[in-house]
Amino acid sequence: MKITVCSYNIHSGKNIFYWPTLKKMINFFQMKNLDILALQEVQNNSNKGWQFNEIKNSLAMQAIYGGNISLGDGQYGNATFSRFPILHCQNIMLPSEKEQRGALCTTLLVHNRPVQMINTHLGLGRQERTLQINQLEQLLSPDQPNLLAGDFNTTSPNAFPLLDDLAKKAGKEGDPTIFPLNKRIDFIFASSSFELIEYEVLDLELSDHYPILASLRLL
Repeated sequence: MKITVCSYNIHSGKNIFYWPTLKKMINFFQMKNLDILALQEVQNNSNKGWQFNEIKNSLAMQAIYGGNISLGDGQYGNATFSRFPILHCQNIMLPSEKEQRGALCTTLLVHNRPVQMINTHLGLGRQERTLQINQLEQLLSPDQPNLLAGDFNTTSPNAFPLLDDLAKKAGKEGDPTIFPLNKRIDFIFASSSFELIEYEVLDLELSDHYPILASLRLL
């Protein structure tokens, strides 16, 4: 059975001109009928908006929020949504120099099999990214299928030897995921337990990133 995974940095629900686009993003999520959705730069506070709550209330999916930075009466961080049951979740703080980064780890029950899904947004500095990637490698489970997705803030993470870079596997590593920089810094990785059916970057200009989608089959 096909599993559709999407990773998207939503830029706090704004486009490159900082116009609010969250409602259009939610319409996109609903239209795509996604199975797993990994979002980065999600606000959940009264100052910037209760974005996680709004998305959660609009989708028929289980949802987990990983707040990495406290903002007033709420937080700012990553969010994972799943049509599959969430068995376990943990938001792990990654070593960070300036802005605190995190890895939102969830165990999903996919067709009666546990699958680890890690959603992350890495730092801007090369040194901190190296430490963050090292920690992510340690979080990967050797005993179950793994998915790793997010905004890595680099065009070459150069890690995760046990995982496949799905864009590269599809021959689409040249497709940019952030504009106007025209670079690929958003990734979906998967272990060999998954067969890649399709990978695509969608031309949707609601953020400063494009959403990336992968259709997979769990072997």
